[in-house]
Amino acid sequence: MNKKWMEIFNGSIKRKILIVFICSLFISIFLFSFRNTLNKHIINAGNKFTIHIVNFGFPVASEINKQNDVYLSDDISIKESLQDLLGLNKNNLGSTLIKEISYLRTTDSNLEFQQLEPYTLTADAISKQEIAANETNKSDIAAENIAPQGAAINNLPNTNKNVYSEGLKLKELGQTPRVFIYSTHTCESYAPGPNNTTDQSKNVCAVGDELEKELEKNYNIYTIHDKTIHDVYGYIDSYARSGVTLSKYLKQYGDFDLIIDMHRDSITDKRVVTSKFNEESTANVRFVMTKWNPHFNKNMAVADSLQSIANKLFPGFCRDPLFYNKGYDFYSQDKSNNAVLIEVGSIANTTTEAKASAKYLARVFAEYLHKKYTSK
Repeated sequence: MNKKWMEIFNGSIKRKILIVFICSLFISIFLFSFRNTLNKHIINAGNKFTIHIVNFGFPVASEINKQNDVYLSDDISIKESLQDLLGLNKNNLGSTLIKEISYLRTTDSNLEFQQLEPYTLTADAISKQEIAANETNKSDIAAENIAPQGAAINNLPNTNKNVYSEGLKLKELGQTPRVFIYSTHTCESYAPGPNNTTDQSKNVCAVGDELEKELEKNYNIYTIHDKTIHDVYGYIDSYARSGVTLSKYLKQYGDFDLIIDMHRDSITDKRVVTSKFNEESTANVRFVMTKWNPHFNKNMAVADSLQSIANKLFPGFCRDPLFYNKGYDFYSQDKSNNAVLIEVGSIANTTTEAKASAKYLARVFAEYLHKKYTSK
């Protein structure tokens, strides 16, 4: 091989080595950068996932884990893949807790977790449910005197008011449902039991049943009360599920004259959430509205009208409204001009007190609907 070909060959080798070196350098930089980025995503997602678990397992913490009224864990974009990577089963809370809390990772643990079935809403779930029997929960009456403000509650000023008005009763029940009641946080319940329970004779569903009975029996206002449980399987996703429920009914029946998402507050001062009418201890109510909701003005007009009627008929029964900017999915208030969220009492109230509110709410609703129908 002559000298010229040797120079060409050596030059080619050097260029190849240089190209390989440069490529290796770029690949190394890319992999290093990718590793750091991936680690940040994993750490960030892990932190958000922890928030998600806290919100899921401890609903009261969800109020802390919000920024601008949006849950911090709501923007997890790689949640599913991360869960698969970590071996977390979203249907099995036990496996998640054992991985998140080292104390539970023991071989002799006797903890048992119930496998929850995924949420579904079938067509036959959309039907008018039978009105529950009007039975007082006598077991919770004793709890009225164990609240920290028990003495103050017993000394509440009493207001005697005529609850019913025969002139508001429609001629017949009719075939068109006018009021729809459902609960995003279906398991929210009252004293003396746990704060959350699936026992629908003690949670907000008991209040919904009582309200349905009052509206239909005393005012011939055809009411549908849906008791689908939305908050057991993934608390943070409750509004997404209840939104599906509401949309199903809107699709089947069209709009309603009133749509009530019934909740229960969590404050512990019973003096704030209790009144006495006709010698009966009664849980107060409050409207919760979202300002950025595109229907806010019309929704707020409904809430203002209801509050005005309540203040006139039963002073002190209706607390000042609570406002959020967006809430979570506008609390589904963007689905109808007639949708409002109502909190009935708090964890300081008993089921009996909360159910007692139903007759007063029914009168307020009847006044509002009577005015609405007669103005047409």
